[in-house]
Amino acid sequence: MNDPVIECRRITKRYGGGPVVDDVSFVLRPSEILALLGPSGSGKTTVLRLVAGFESPEEGEVSVLGRLVSGPSVHVPPDRRHVGMVFQEYALFPHKTVAENVTFGLHRIGPRERERRMAEVISLARLDGLEGRYPHELSGGQQQRVALARTIAPRPVAVLLDEPFSNLDVGMRRRMRRELAGILRGNGIAAIFVTHDREEAFAIADRIGVMRDGRLEQMDTPQVIYNAPAAPFVARMAGTSDFIDAEVRGGLAVTEVGKLPVTSGNGALSEGERVKLLVRPDDFEALPHEKGPSVVRVQEFLGDTTVLEVEMPSGATLLCRQRSYWPLAPGTRVALVPETDKQFLAFSESQT
Repeated sequence: MNDPVIECRRITKRYGGGPVVDDVSFVLRPSEILALLGPSGSGKTTVLRLVAGFESPEEGEVSVLGRLVSGPSVHVPPDRRHVGMVFQEYALFPHKTVAENVTFGLHRIGPRERERRMAEVISLARLDGLEGRYPHELSGGQQQRVALARTIAPRPVAVLLDEPFSNLDVGMRRRMRRELAGILRGNGIAAIFVTHDREEAFAIADRIGVMRDGRLEQMDTPQVIYNAPAAPFVARMAGTSDFIDAEVRGGLAVTEVGKLPVTSGNGALSEGERVKLLVRPDDFEALPHEKGPSVVRVQEFLGDTTVLEVEMPSGATLLCRQRSYWPLAPGTRVALVPETDKQFLAFSESQT
């Protein structure tokens, strides 16, 4: 079975003025982890609430396992969609123990089955030995696992997570995203989570949907989102990005740092066309050269790497990631050497 677990078809939601979710369509496949990535106000949490049933779309439809749950004249309430949601603040009951929080949604089954399912989920979420504790006695990571255990205990068809790591420090965040992905993938649980952190999205998701102003700009694997973004906004959301001016001549991009191999996601490039090339920090190596046309302006030593801000002859700058043991001081003249076999992605000037 590879039928969609959740399908959104052209859903639109408005609050007073313009749409906060605008004509969004996508599917969640079985056992898939899908990330919605975007800045604050891009509509990603509203999409989650529309799927969960806390909001109703003005236009479009939402289906769960092929069953229409939101549409022009249909609204199935959240507790009948068989979709679980982990809220940003976890929403644990402070006066209930871990065991009581986990079993909260299991009132429809008998005591023996409830105990069996609780033990199963406690083990699954790696909460063994914490059953009698209260939320205030747990770490942030443990509270998150309790919230996840409570959500998956009733066996939902999918789990929705709203900024699941925002309340954790950086070190805990990395550990918890590995644990969360392990729990979901190890048990074949389909999930959608929203985040503004691209590192989280890349580390966990099978596919990423990039949102901007309520619209879904692109949805694809992390590798495609990073290497073949459909628009400059997607490129910026996917990683540090610079854009340099170029003109297409003889199938190459002629730039102030030389002729570069070029490709386009929007069809063939025309001879003489003016474009902007996407440049990532790893695309060029800055080599010291006493007559180099470019100059190091800023050096940031980050431990395992050094990032240089290099000024080109035009005055435009780009970032270059260097080996940490070979720092170049500001003022050093350099030549920019492109990575071997690198194809630079071109965007039209109107897109940027």
